Amino acid sequence: MVVGIGTDILHMSTLNEQFLKPSDPFFRKTYTEEEQKAGVQHEVPHIYFCMRFAGKEAVFKALNTYPDMLKQWNEIEVLSSDNGAPYVRLHGNMKKVAEEKGIQQIMLSLSYDKDYVLAFCVMST
Repeated sequence: MVVGIGTDILHMSTLNEQFLKPSDPFFRKTYTEEEQKAGVQHEVPHIYFCMRFAGKEAVFKALNTYPDMLKQWNEIEVLSSDNGAPYVRLHGNMKKVAEEKGIQQIMLSLSYDKDYVLAFCVMST
């Protein structure tokens, strides 16, 4: 049964590349170590990190919880499987919220075109 949906669209200029450097506090609080490693190896790191941020927003919206439950964006981790499809791992409070709601599956789609990235998330029990 579907228990949540979320979507996000992000103009990539919103996440200026200065915020996407390992020394930046925003970067460290937003992306997990695994996301950081994968992103810097990506062909276009800026697109990679923007897509992950939009994915995190869509997942958070699908969880349909209080904004103060999210302590840091890296509680939502968006990675890629071997075939390139995105998948989600939750940590901390976000994992607790998902468990309390009985969420068993998180499906996420990410896309981009020129200046925008788009994310769509569906959660089910």
